[in-house]
Amino acid sequence: MVRLAEIEWAGYRGTPSPEIIREFESALGMPLPLSFRRCIENYNEGTPSHRFFLYRDPQLDKERTSSFIKLFSFSHQMVSNVVHNIHFPLDDRPESLIPFARAGNRDLLCFRRYTEEVVYWILQNQPGTNEVELADTFKHFMESMEYDQNFRTFSKNLNLS
Repeated sequence: MVRLAEIEWAGYRGTPSPEIIREFESALGMPLPLSFRRCIENYNEGTPSHRFFLYRDPQLDKERTSSFIKLFSFSHQMVSNVVHNIHFPLDDRPESLIPFARAGNRDLLCFRRYTEEVVYWILQNQPGTNEVELADTFKHFMESMEYDQNFRTFSKNLNLS
């Protein structure tokens, strides 16, 4: 298990907008969890070095691995920011799931409204098998992640784009 402070980030940019943070908090129905607030304040749009996570796919009934691709932007500089993803969903995700990051296969990492619980939304699964609870808090979720052995190469490419 990794400590939150040991996770490196790449590709982050822009300062989070206080207005977007307030709107996200309004959609979430509560203030941002402190560990998540600190993360976006320092690594807006970033990708973590520890980005692989295990989950049990309810459709296939087997354990699988996915990856944390990148945090959604909390900046007005990006049209497709975190608030845009709440108001204009591209899927049939329930309103109780508030997305904060892109995962592998265009899936979403979300908070469950009114909680700090992190949920994985699997776009390709059949209805009723899309939702997987990952952790009770953002901090616990991040600390459960596995290191990406290719992070150094990956981060150089991110920082060039």
